[in-house]
Amino acid sequence: MLRRLAAQCLAAPWEQAFLSTTQRELSSTAAIPGAGLFGIRRLQHPEDFIAWGREAVNKCNELIERVMAAPHDASVVQLMDDISDEMCQVCDAAEACRNVHSDPAWRRAAGVACADLGAYLAEVNQHYGMYAKLRDTMDRYRRSKEASTSGRELNGGAVPAGRTTSPLPLMSASELAGFFPEAVLVGTKLQVDQEKSGVHLQDESTRARLRRLMELGQHYPSAFQSALVGGLGAGGLPCAC
Repeated sequence: MLRRLAAQCLAAPWEQAFLSTTQRELSSTAAIPGAGLFGIRRLQHPEDFIAWGREAVNKCNELIERVMAAPHDASVVQLMDDISDEMCQVCDAAEACRNVHSDPAWRRAAGVACADLGAYLAEVNQHYGMYAKLRDTMDRYRRSKEASTSGRELNGGAVPAGRTTSPLPLMSASELAGFFPEAVLVGTKLQVDQEKSGVHLQDESTRARLRRLMELGQHYPSAFQSALVGGLGAGGLPCAC
């Protein structure tokens, strides 16, 4: 559903250019009192990253509650997009900081924030209730759009895969109007992203295995990137086996 936090092992040319630009911005903003890291006023001290991450988690938990209480309409997509945006604001800044900042204290704090948010996002991606809400909303939209286009009623019929209950009623014209093209695109992408985490799989052992593989897929690139930035310790790359 939400962006993955695993860092790329080797920076592409455009990434290297970004990092160089970011390093210059770090130097320029450092001379402005109260400007904050990257011009973000709330980032005055390394520990501010951790506090910001915790605040983002609290806000996202509130948004998840709103998703679960929302009707099956475009508001579900908007709320889930708000969750993604809330996380990305912290994650993007923390990811850049832990890769380019010259101060180890800032890099460590940013790394902690990345790890904490990565663990939280893994839980969010496995939130079946929220996934089901989005899946059923997008299914309702597609059936309603088809009915509106064809001019025929589509209530009833075959139950979509993974569903055990009857389809929701078709949307009204005003509800359909809420699904502008961008909302449809975002909703579809969010559903695909959640399914990549295996939340839709029926077998729990399969879901658990996939979760473990995804954890390893995030751990080793991140550890490798940290080693490139901070240097390898005596033990080399930490093992997550």
